Amino acid sequence: MNEKRAKEALKIAKKLAKAAKSATDFHNAFFGVGGKFGELSPERAEREAFLKTRQYQEIFQIRAELEKSCKVAS
Repeated sequence: MNEKRAKEALKIAKKLAKAAKSATDFHNAFFGVGGKFGELSPERAEREAFLKTRQYQEIFQIRAELEKSCKVAS
């Protein structure tokens, strides 16, 4: 995945995170079947390359923060 697509993925993930009710909802909307990540990276090699980017690390952190906030709220 090139830098431009990685940045686009992060932008989409941030938008989805704001609307998500839980970390699971966020994960499914972004990484799940029919999710935005698959739309951006239809090829396996692209998806694997993305896992090594700074943007993936940030998306992973967003998901972790959603998990924390859901645990605190319950």
